Amino acid sequence: MALQKGIFEANLFFYQFTYFSFYYVFFSLMPMEQSIGCPSDGLAALNTIKGIQLKSHPAD
Repeated sequence: MALQKGIFEANLFFYQFTYFSFYYVFFSLMPMEQSIGCPSDGLAALNTIKGIQLKSHPAD
């Protein structure tokens, strides 16, 4: 692994891991509608499971 070989410093690796984990959970998985009318990944997955169709196409 890169940590064992000394390529990454441990604190930098864990800082980036924590940052991107936080980003992924709160901005990708959280079911919310974005300001431009597009659903987040979590809301799109939830809508797919529930069978809800989009009212309009986000690209329009």
